[in-house]
Amino acid sequence: MHDRLSEDSNHHLPQVDVAIVGAGMAGSIAARRLRQIGYRVVIVEKSRGVGGRVATRRMHDTHADLGLPAWSVQGKFMQGILTAISRREAIAPWTDTIYEFDGESFVKNTHWSPAYVSPAGINRIAKYLASGLEIWRQRRAVAIAPTPDRTWYIALEATGSDRSDATPMELTATAIVLATPAPQAVTLLETVNGHFSPHFLDTARSVEYDPCITEIAGYSPDKQGEILRRSPPWRAVRFPRDPVLASVSWESSKRTGDRAPVFVFHSSAAFAETYLDTNDLTLVAQALRDRASETLFPWLDRPEWWQVHRWRYAFCRRPHHGPLLASTQPAIVACAGDWCQDNTHLSHFSSIETALNSGDRAAFWVNQQLENRSFPPFVSLWKS
Repeated sequence: MHDRLSEDSNHHLPQVDVAIVGAGMAGSIAARRLRQIGYRVVIVEKSRGVGGRVATRRMHDTHADLGLPAWSVQGKFMQGILTAISRREAIAPWTDTIYEFDGESFVKNTHWSPAYVSPAGINRIAKYLASGLEIWRQRRAVAIAPTPDRTWYIALEATGSDRSDATPMELTATAIVLATPAPQAVTLLETVNGHFSPHFLDTARSVEYDPCITEIAGYSPDKQGEILRRSPPWRAVRFPRDPVLASVSWESSKRTGDRAPVFVFHSSAAFAETYLDTNDLTLVAQALRDRASETLFPWLDRPEWWQVHRWRYAFCRRPHHGPLLASTQPAIVACAGDWCQDNTHLSHFSSIETALNSGDRAAFWVNQQLENRSFPPFVSLWKS
């Protein structure tokens, strides 16, 4: 990497103040904050879309939220986003009760906050947050290297098949924010051999995740009547002790007028660990549906269509206890995401707030290392 850098020292590279790797919630809020005070910020995102696990998939003339099923107001960030989006479109309460199946009966989870949804899908939050930002999509950061003037060189690779895509394949930045799952951040950090303190790298390496396998399944409209007669009247059920199934959500209940039922099944971490890299997803999907059919509706094992998605880094099992992980050596770099937690008791459903808080803290820290400009009032964040 250093040889490449010296050979290309006269080659004109795109230069930015801050490069952010990852267009999830942490990356987008960090970019939004830094852009507010005049920095030139570019987000590098390996996917076509934004949001990470705040994801909505469209198929069969419908859509489903295949990552986080809904959001709740856990703090000032989600309250601000909820208020801002509500000015533009309908945001609806989805449920104020999450049920848990304890192996014998359904029990109300009394620690649940009201859940909200967008009829257009939960990814609407991510799109709102990313609006107006400069995002280089379908570009994966594969290596970083410090330059002699203590900035960063970042090498990229294309992840899409469009050969006409003229998005650059490299850039330089005064600071970097790695807003990805910790293992992906570690992969990049390890390309800079010997430049970080052992404590910095060991802290990032200590973060652990649970995987999840998610299935979206669609059913015949003639099942709708039985669903409406269900008891208790759940819209989401968790299975905290089940070896196969972690949760089920009735996705089509998020929209009025959907006649054909759609459900989303999330696997347990143990099940996902076993089958994450299997080649035969048919058997994996069937196992999830079979388990749900034993508890909820017997016909759940026979959908009209289904799709499976694998989340390698679904839920942070062992977080870093702090809002960010940062270093000024060999140049300015901050790591942020839902794995940087101030509160270890946050639920999976509040991980959006955790990620937003982390990205916000990363933006403040980076600004302190650069020019320490003044941020406008917090409420202005939702007006730009």
